[in-house]
Amino acid sequence: ELLEFTQKLTDKNVNLQSEFSTIQVRSNALEEEHTRLVTGLAKAETKISELEMELNTRTSTLEAEVGQLKSELVSKVDEAATAVQQSVDAKNEVEVLRRQHAARVRELTKELNAEKRKAAETQEVDREASPGLAQLSRTSSNNSLSSLNRNDGQISESSSPGLLKPSPRPGPVSPSQ
Repeated sequence: ELLEFTQKLTDKNVNLQSEFSTIQVRSNALEEEHTRLVTGLAKAETKISELEMELNTRTSTLEAEVGQLKSELVSKVDEAATAVQQSVDAKNEVEVLRRQHAARVRELTKELNAEKRKAAETQEVDREASPGLAQLSRTSSNNSLSSLNRNDGQISESSSPGLLKPSPRPGPVSPSQ
């Protein structure tokens, strides 16, 4: 019986030893995997920390750039608004000046036409009144201008294209000539 007990005990011991060896191999493998996982976790946490720092740095940089771009945009929008307003003001001023110019041209045209009518009427009256006197009047006006030119030296006969020089005529002026 003791032999049987020893045999059972030995078998049991061999089984336990075999199970222990299997469990120990498995335990060693699990410990190696645990160590590898812990190392991987540490590396991953380090990488996460580095990426978070890089993200924070980039975020700060991009926020600064966005702020700068916003201020530049506001500046450009203000400049554009100012330019648009100046353009509108200039167009309005041009329109006002165009209207003023048109009004002045109309006014000067009216005055010119009135003066032309007056001059035509005056010439007609002068011709009807005394045809010889009109020639004498022109001669007298030309002589006055010639003497003015000689005295002042400012106005020359050539600068008055509307005036005719009197032609030297011998004797009195007659209406038939």
